[in-house]
Amino acid sequence: MNYTQELYLCALKPKGSFGLSDNIYALLSLSGILELLEGGFLIKDEKNRLSAKNNLGSDLPYLKSLYENIISCKKPTKIETIVSEYNDGFGKHVNAFLQDIGDSLAEQNAVSVETSKKIFGGTKNKYLPVQSSVTNVIEKIRAEILEDGTMSEETVVLAILLQQANIIKDFFSKVESSKLKKRVEELRQSETYKEIAKVIEYIESLLALVVLLPMLTSTTNSN
Repeated sequence: MNYTQELYLCALKPKGSFGLSDNIYALLSLSGILELLEGGFLIKDEKNRLSAKNNLGSDLPYLKSLYENIISCKKPTKIETIVSEYNDGFGKHVNAFLQDIGDSLAEQNAVSVETSKKIFGGTKNKYLPVQSSVTNVIEKIRAEILEDGTMSEETVVLAILLQQANIIKDFFSKVESSKLKKRVEELRQSETYKEIAKVIEYIESLLALVVLLPMLTSTTNSN
């Protein structure tokens, strides 16, 4: 699993829903965008506007609908504009994105799937987290960050996303959460982990957009 899939898995409640106050849809879209940038499928300019760089093909199938939504824009589009489309958790593009990730996790037996009929026809899948898969993700974070193991960039990114989603407290004690926050700050200042420090700064600059989303939406509606 990549960190967008892991974020989705950890954010799922036992009955297959997401919390209402953790910005999870915005964070998932930001996470997916970051993966697409890292993979060389998207490129961003100095104004944080996204455009296609390479065809996604069969790579990262769980990000297919997100990628196609971004490249369907007639001109390069700002990251915050894309994220705002996903922030409320509604719409065909949001449903397709969530289903893509859910299906990819089902293929790995990380979730179980419950299918139900929609009121106006068709079916809907609900993805229920497999606890052992969630535990594996959390133990990876614990081993790499809290227990001074070998840290990967992906695990650090995931830990930051979980912190921003207010999910970290569901899996770590108050003492562990405090240690995790301190560890991330140490990484930021570390000469040894310069590349990870750059990623932390970049992630946080993207996550700052999440904070602005309610204000941006409010301003748009008032106009």
